[in-house]
Amino acid sequence: MTKYVCVKARPESVGKDEHVVVVPDFLDEVRECRYPIPNGGAMSHLYLRAIVDHIGTKFDPMFPGSSKLNANDYQGIPVKSDVDVARLVVRVFKSFYPQIFDMAIEAQIKQRPFGTKLIYFVGDHLQTTPFARNGVDVIDEKDIPQYMGKKHSKSKKLEEQ
Repeated sequence: MTKYVCVKARPESVGKDEHVVVVPDFLDEVRECRYPIPNGGAMSHLYLRAIVDHIGTKFDPMFPGSSKLNANDYQGIPVKSDVDVARLVVRVFKSFYPQIFDMAIEAQIKQRPFGTKLIYFVGDHLQTTPFARNGVDVIDEKDIPQYMGKKHSKSKKLEEQ
């Protein structure tokens, strides 16, 4: 049975039975989008709609579409790189369609490698609903070594006695 633990930062090394799930920043999706950043360095409503539709349909088959979004509120915001665009897209989704974050996290959970015993979730505990929906239970950080079957060092055993 797979379990997850909330952590503040991505672990330096991940074992073969472990996987990392992060709160989406949509940077990869911005890079996947077939439309380039506008030449003027400012967000256009057409570019924003294209990215929002791309991300929305990728994670939610019932996505209502960017036609419900007031894209003019974001028109003219300076964007120089994919990172700037991704930050803006996160802001747009937080106000326009926040459930996309749960769906993106759920997609990462479902795409974990077969046999994963432990998932490190880099995010807030309030965003763990997709784990419960997929039957993944929480575990405390102190219980990880025992759960993963790692042996305690002799010094720790002596300290416990």
